[in-house]
Amino acid sequence: MSESVIVSKEIESLIDKDNVFGRDSDGSMPITIWLEDCIIRSEIKTARISSTSARFEFLTTHELAQEILMLSEDPTIIIGDEDDRFIEFKNCNVKSLTAIAQDDIYLCRIIIDRKT
Repeated sequence: MSESVIVSKEIESLIDKDNVFGRDSDGSMPITIWLEDCIIRSEIKTARISSTSARFEFLTTHELAQEILMLSEDPTIIIGDEDDRFIEFKNCNVKSLTAIAQDDIYLCRIIIDRKT
């Protein structure tokens, strides 16, 4: 059974019809976090974005998790491909930071305030 999607005429030209189900990608969404002393590149494990806040979870190394936990400035977070389509959150007001060990990597969670 083949899968299909029905779209309106207004957005038909915007849809990549050959890749509508993401078959040409590995299904991941990149995240880049710019800090004063380092750049962290990973893939989003979960994301929840509302009008007031955004929460991102991603995996990283022990060393980079330490950099996040010692955060002293407001980071810039880029979701998506930096060279193509992306969403950028500049000078994020960080509400919460956590890092949980999972074997030799860490699951990091950043919650930012979007009202500022």
